[in-house]
Amino acid sequence: MANTKKITNALLKLDRLISEIDVCDDESQKHVEQLCEVRDQITNALDE
Repeated sequence: MANTKKITNALLKLDRLISEIDVCDDESQKHVEQLCEVRDQITNALDE
C-alpha cells in the first residue's frame, strides 16, 4: 500500500502543476489535455 500512497501523492502534485499551467495557445491546451489524460489513466489503473 505504500506505493499506492506515493502514487496518489504524485497525482495530487500533478494536479496542482496542471492547474498552474498558463494555457496561452492551442498547443499549450493540447499538452494540458494530454497530461490530464495520462493522470486519468493512472487514477483508473489504481482503482482496478
